[in-house]
Amino acid sequence: MLVRLGQEYVYEPSAGDARPWRLPANGQVLESETEIMGSDALKEKVIEDVGYGRLHPASAAGLFQRGAAW
Repeated sequence: MLVRLGQEYVYEPSAGDARPWRLPANGQVLESETEIMGSDALKEKVIEDVGYGRLHPASAAGLFQRGAAW
């Protein structure tokens, strides 16, 4: 996985700061992205968008054969 420092990580104060922008440390960026990638909300969204059957076809086939409601 490639993590790039994008505009969403640049702090741009609206007024009064001597430095116009600040970047977080690389460790902070990686920690944030790791938390996002491991979140239950993201996992649920991927399963919803891609479909359980495409992610785990063998498991899904077994569920459908047993008559599970999906």
